[in-house]
Amino acid sequence: MYGIPHSDLTTALWCYIGSLLGGFLVPLIIYFVKKKDSPFVRFHAAQALNFGLTQMIVVFSWVVPIVIIAIAANAPACSPSSSRSTSTSSSRPGSG
Repeated sequence: MYGIPHSDLTTALWCYIGSLLGGFLVPLIIYFVKKKDSPFVRFHAAQALNFGLTQMIVVFSWVVPIVIIAIAANAPACSPSSSRSTSTSSSRPGSG
């Protein structure tokens, strides 16, 4: 297709598939391995790398606040039951 070898088309395809499945690492590896061999693969590896990094930023921008809220919601220092006394042996009726 348009004078581009099929191996370059396949490698470019693996950049995008790897970006969806493996984050930014797969396109990064393909970029460094093939950057001098094929401008076509270099371009598509850079595009897939950009997509993978953007995807990672979006995921972290959702996960980090949710984790912070979950930790704050279950903080034992904020619960009212932590101020109760635990020694109840002397307050039992008939204990002594």
